[in-house]
Amino acid sequence: MSSFPTKGRAAPGARQPLHYPDHIWIVAPKEPDPAQTAALSSPPPLRPPAAGRHTFWRDHVRAWRDSGLRRAAYAEVHGLEPRTLNHWIARLRQMFRRRPAATPERF
Repeated sequence: MSSFPTKGRAAPGARQPLHYPDHIWIVAPKEPDPAQTAALSSPPPLRPPAAGRHTFWRDHVRAWRDSGLRRAAYAEVHGLEPRTLNHWIARLRQMFRRRPAATPERF
């Protein structure tokens, strides 16, 4: 037989009821710092408005091409998500592709 204490083998003890005021304290939260509250009250927009999204990204892709920076560097400098910049570069690739000069047709 095991000597592990179970309910049946537990030593009888005097149970005292839990007195909540002795064990639980309710504390009011700290007052927030006004500087932090101002910063949190108006978060920057996560993305441009839907109406101007295409224009916003077209301008960024054009600026990235003119800058000569790597994609990741451009995204970091301008606070953009690199994956989103890559998506829009691919999406707008046809717009920026140079068209070959028109050649006369031969008969």
